[in-house]
Amino acid sequence: MNSAGQLRIHLDAARCFHLTLSRPSNLANYLQGKPAKLLLTTVPYVYTVCRHAHEYACALVLSRLNGEPLQENTAQRYRQASGLEALLEHLWSVFHHIPTALDLPPDKNATASYHRALKKQIEAIDHDASAICFDKNALLDTLAKQRDTLLATLHTFDWQTDGHWQLQDRLASLFCEIHALLDNPLALAQHHHSGTKNGQHFACVRTARGDLHYRLETRADIIKELSISAPTDRHFAKRGLAHRVLATLPPATSEQCLQRGKALIALINPCVPWEITSASQEPAYA
Repeated sequence: MNSAGQLRIHLDAARCFHLTLSRPSNLANYLQGKPAKLLLTTVPYVYTVCRHAHEYACALVLSRLNGEPLQENTAQRYRQASGLEALLEHLWSVFHHIPTALDLPPDKNATASYHRALKKQIEAIDHDASAICFDKNALLDTLAKQRDTLLATLHTFDWQTDGHWQLQDRLASLFCEIHALLDNPLALAQHHHSGTKNGQHFACVRTARGDLHYRLETRADIIKELSISAPTDRHFAKRGLAHRVLATLPPATSEQCLQRGKALIALINPCVPWEITSASQEPAYA
């Protein structure tokens, strides 16, 4: 995974989790004082995991700055590319990321074949972005088996708290969104929006992990202030989703806490590489 940042989770002797997320916080400072048009040629190449979603968000805030809406065919390409990108991320998650965290063998063949097909589809977006270029029925059968395998594994964890149900809910939502995107790569388009308020231009683009928010303030087309809030930033912030869900883990041994922690982090699905460690065990990576 190419990404901007890294996540570290540590289980201390009292079996409390500590999260440290590093992100390219100096990017906004670097762009401050520079022409706003540099957004499109800079930011998506730093945040590479959801590059097309970042491109769309950049294009939306710049269109607000310029006072001209995106041309419909341009906006459509952005929407389709970001939708297919979300589908690619979801498939990688269910065939590789989550199984690995649950100590199951990842489906390397499915991961590689669908990754290649969707990458090819995204690259050819100008020609035919609406057609899914693989056997959708075969994928649906594979997905059904994978869903049953993952759910069966989660049932063995003996959570004793709401954490188990949160995991099942997130997994169910993930598969629902995959089905929606397979039916229509524009399924997430209803969540995209942009606007201008109090002199600041903003945009929201739905990604595989949640909503990506941009806020831009300029002076004579020069960047005065830029704020980028990705789902990973919010999920792993203090009092964010990860902290709240990890707090539901029942009393257990360090090994059990690490196992459950890996499953929770994998289903929250940060867009950066991560490792989880304890004082007594070797680190686990994703």
